[in-house]
Amino acid sequence: FFFLMIRRPPRSTQSRSSAASDVYKRQHIFFLESVLACALVSFGQQLAWNEGVPIDRLFDEAKFLYDLLKHEFITRQSLQTIEDLQNILNFMERRGMLTQSNNKVKVAEQSGDLGINYLCSLLWPFIDSYWVTAVFMMSLRKSQQGLTKAKMLEQVQWFADTLYEEKVLVHFESCSMDTFKNAYEQFKEMNLLKTDTIVNPKTNTTESVVRILAKEEELKKIEEHISSLQKGAFAKTVNSPIDLSLIHISEPTRLLSISYAVFCLKKKKPFQMNKLET
Repeated sequence: FFFLMIRRPPRSTQSRSSAASDVYKRQHIFFLESVLACALVSFGQQLAWNEGVPIDRLFDEAKFLYDLLKHEFITRQSLQTIEDLQNILNFMERRGMLTQSNNKVKVAEQSGDLGINYLCSLLWPFIDSYWVTAVFMMSLRKSQQGLTKAKMLEQVQWFADTLYEEKVLVHFESCSMDTFKNAYEQFKEMNLLKTDTIVNPKTNTTESVVRILAKEEELKKIEEHISSLQKGAFAKTVNSPIDLSLIHISEPTRLLSISYAVFCLKKKKPFQMNKLET
């Protein structure tokens, strides 16, 4: 099989979005295949490589990821039905990346690893960005801190930069402001957050602040679902290297190259993924 290598866009900031990002969206010709690959490997070694993943369960996972990242890419095809999934599966099977048998799908022996890993690598940075945004939203809900959208996105990017420097995140592209903006819009569509207009008593002016609508349990469920699709979840199936849960993020002391802040993390309890149930 043959893949067209596409250079990833440079990282963008709050004040300057990269024009290359929009071009990249329009050039990602393997988005659906990448969605399916990430969904497949998220089931772990035993199912994705050995036993096979039932097509209906694969569709549910692929549809979740497709809907989550729909703001990131422009595609001619969609993933709305089992028939759409089957077309992608047939294409990938012809390319020797996976096999289908008894309504189950698994990575093809010998020839499938390279293609599947490449496809996953195209989306893993984006998945990390959405995970970071979800984790930050959990902290914001607990603190009930009133932040404008711009301030929230600025702090999400700062948080991602910190996690990248600490090697919790492995992809530099996961710190892209463009992706955080898209994640914000997606979570807004999912009714997890909204923007309220309030009057600032100090300046007597109106300003828009972000309010988290989702309950803590709902946010935790979303965060864990996204986490199960990350590269770390695939590598260790259940015990991911990103095995931390956010408690609190403090305000940076100053927005300079050297800045001090505190974010508290605790180890997650062992998480038994429902997808591994037979």
